[in-house]
Amino acid sequence: MRVAKALLTVAAMALPTMMVCGCGRTPLKPDQDVASTEKDLREHLPVGSPRSDVVAYLDRRGIEHSHIAANQTEMSMIRGVAKNWLVRTDIQIVFKFDDTDTKLVSYSVREILTGP
Repeated sequence: MRVAKALLTVAAMALPTMMVCGCGRTPLKPDQDVASTEKDLREHLPVGSPRSDVVAYLDRRGIEHSHIAANQTEMSMIRGVAKNWLVRTDIQIVFKFDDTDTKLVSYSVREILTGP
């Protein structure tokens, strides 16, 4: 019983450190991170690009995406760019289009952590 409590205490103390330092983080897609994704988007999808170009870009790269017509948005997710013993790292890209839903106005890229 004491050993189990001691192990749980050590694990609870180590968890925040491991989460902050990224210990044990294994890149599943080694060249894929937020910075490289943003760089690729800047090179291939400048503001003003047609929505059809955005969709073709996502399809060519095998990136999951969904169009939300109500707010002129294309939501996309690059899943499993890294994984450690507790969480998986995904990259979410949100594309915003003009009022006619035809021209790219902006996009945002962010890391999403998915836990157990």
